[in-house]
Amino acid sequence: MVKHTQFDKIVEIFGWVSIVAVWAITIPSFFWLPSDITVHYNIWGEGNGTGDKNILFTLPIIGTVVFFAISIAMRIPQKFNYAVKLTEEKAEKEYTHAVRTLGYIRTGVALTFFLIAIKTLGYLERYLLNSWLSISIALIVVAIAGLSVLRKE
Repeated sequence: MVKHTQFDKIVEIFGWVSIVAVWAITIPSFFWLPSDITVHYNIWGEGNGTGDKNILFTLPIIGTVVFFAISIAMRIPQKFNYAVKLTEEKAEKEYTHAVRTLGYIRTGVALTFFLIAIKTLGYLERYLLNSWLSISIALIVVAIAGLSVLRKE
């Protein structure tokens, strides 16, 4: 079926670490956060909406569900729609590209949820500038798109 390169394995590990990190910072933070937390941000990273801290678990839950849904989809590339008619010769190459692209997207999703979690939990205010969240998410999207194009074989 699909053969994974060393780079693909590194990207996958990075995705798993990001998902675990979302949970690792969310659970302990729940106990020291005030009852109301900032839950919405504008494009400049400034808080413009608050809510109950119980909503905090929404981020890791949605991130984990999306991560695993993409993982399941990666196992069945033969069910995807392709822009070209697949022949025996083309199928392996197209399946590999599709699975690889989904792997990059999955890691990008996990990393994005991690960055949103650290912003919501207040880690960015302590350690980084507010604008880094928007910049980081934009860079992740560009990097994933670039990797997908560059890694196509």
